[in-house]
Amino acid sequence: LPAPATVIGMVARLAPHKRQADLLEVLAVLGGPCPELHLLLAGTGPDAERLAALTAVHPYRERIHLLGFTPAPEAVYRALDLLVLPSRYEGLSNAMLEAMACGVPVLAHEACGGREVVTSGEDGLVAELGDVHRLSTAVREALADRARLARWGAAARATVTRRFSLEEMAAGYARL
Repeated sequence: LPAPATVIGMVARLAPHKRQADLLEVLAVLGGPCPELHLLLAGTGPDAERLAALTAVHPYRERIHLLGFTPAPEAVYRALDLLVLPSRYEGLSNAMLEAMACGVPVLAHEACGGREVVTSGEDGLVAELGDVHRLSTAVREALADRARLARWGAAARATVTRRFSLEEMAAGYARL
């Protein structure tokens, strides 16, 4: 990735319900006004070929990074300025917890279990991301203030450390 770059992306199975193709459209919308914006997608799955084909004809294809399977995703998370989870449906996302543990704030669709983890406006953002327009608007909003994004990242790490550590999970089971 070039410096300076603003990097959004996902670490996830490449599948239609995860909406990686919509992130390609977000880059098409925001890429002109934000020439430093890059999209990083790590994962494999049934949508890999379609995403590669869409990337090949994308107006900002040089700013799309399809990594495939990544055995050490912590390096991917640390390259991100914002993890974006626009999935149509999903339980509590491990990628969300992993990114936050790496100090990366999360933009999550309301359908992704994000409200169970993210305190919107404090350690990330949870929003209605049902279409590309809303998704683009939310990405633009999240990236608008770099200092706030850094604060969200630090708070994200603190949230995961406090609420989702092994010790806290064991204590939660004991309380049950």
